[in-house]
Amino acid sequence: MLDRKHKTFLYLLFLFFLLQSKGVPAEENVYRDLVDKGVATYEDGCLAISYFAGIPVNTMTFDEVVAALKEKGIIGRRWKYKADKPLTRGIMAYMTCKLLKIRGGLTMRVINAAKSCAGLMCSSLKIKNGIDVPDIGMTKRYAFLECLDMGLMPAGHKETFLTGHDLMALMYRIEQYIKAGEKDKKQEEEKGKENEQEKQKQSKSDESS
Repeated sequence: MLDRKHKTFLYLLFLFFLLQSKGVPAEENVYRDLVDKGVATYEDGCLAISYFAGIPVNTMTFDEVVAALKEKGIIGRRWKYKADKPLTRGIMAYMTCKLLKIRGGLTMRVINAAKSCAGLMCSSLKIKNGIDVPDIGMTKRYAFLECLDMGLMPAGHKETFLTGHDLMALMYRIEQYIKAGEKDKKQEEEKGKENEQEKQKQSKSDESS
């Protein structure tokens, strides 16, 4: 059972995502039921990650949401999980890494490089992105370890189920990660502009001297 402090935290998170979901009626908001939910489902995870991927889940069926996520490369192309499948840390970590484009450590980079090589080989052999293409790429295990190291995912095992509480907390961390990335990018752009302006000033100074 959740104590009062945890429930307060969850309701605040719920209100945060409700306000962020512009144009979504309260009774249709996908985050409403997560607050007091025991074990989250695969469908919950897909709907949650779709919020950040810009997928309009309110006008789509579950199968359409899954297809859209596959199209964006956020979920495995061979995944055939049912909507009510309990959501594991490994599944959600995989989607999180794909969404945030987390490259990870050496092992994950080697795996991604191997996937790129396989893609080039399949392209040269005119093999389409189907069952004949080797399923090489990020694994749920390494994705979970990476998310764990970054503080995005709660401790446990990749096969441990996520609760509604866990999923809401993860969504909050993803939101903060995205905002931090946007802030860093903006600062880099501003710094680049300042450097360019400084170069222009220096150039004019050299010309006048």
